[in-house]
Amino acid sequence: MTKAGWSTRELAEIAGTTQKAIRYYHRVGLLTEPDRTTGGYRKYTQGPQHSTICGRSRIRHFAARRI
Repeated sequence: MTKAGWSTRELAEIAGTTQKAIRYYHRVGLLTEPDRTTGGYRKYTQGPQHSTICGRSRIRHFAARRI
């Protein structure tokens, strides 16, 4: 993890899913929107909304079910 956090691509790699799936989970409300950089990119950080363990397991759960 970089100091600024994970990008959507990095989070998808960590979770074993695709960037498209991460974006879909945001659209349907399964994941909350993270902060964005000044350039508009999403940055996922460790914290209450995007904790590493919870986020990964939640994404893997839905990815396994192809939701």
